[in-house]
Amino acid sequence: SLARVSALLEQGRQERYELQHRVDELMAELGQVDSKLTTSTTELGRVTKKLATTQAQLQAEKSVAEASQQELEQSNKEIVSLREHISFLELQLKAERNRSEASGAAAGSRQESQLQDMVHRLQTQLRDSQERCKELAKLRRQE
Repeated sequence: SLARVSALLEQGRQERYELQHRVDELMAELGQVDSKLTTSTTELGRVTKKLATTQAQLQAEKSVAEASQQELEQSNKEIVSLREHISFLELQLKAERNRSEASGAAAGSRQESQLQDMVHRLQTQLRDSQERCKELAKLRRQE
């Protein structure tokens, strides 16, 4: 009976040793998993921060693009308006020339000169607006 108790105690010690060994293995494995989780969490934080930065940059670029689009549309409206005004003034100039030729008056020639100056200024404005539109379009393509 003493031998049986001794054998059972030895068997219990052996099982305890094996279980303790298995617990140690599992604890080491858990430490590795915890380390991987910490690394992954850190990397996720970096990626999340980078994503937020990228989103902010995209929003800023979108705002710039929208402002450029509005400016381009405004310039196009200005060009149309200038063209219409130039056409109107050219018609007035032609009518003034016809009147001047018919009457031979010097006053008509002064008005004709003023109209020519206006047409010239508006044509210059038109060229400037068209140039600005080209520059805006070029900037939009670069964005």
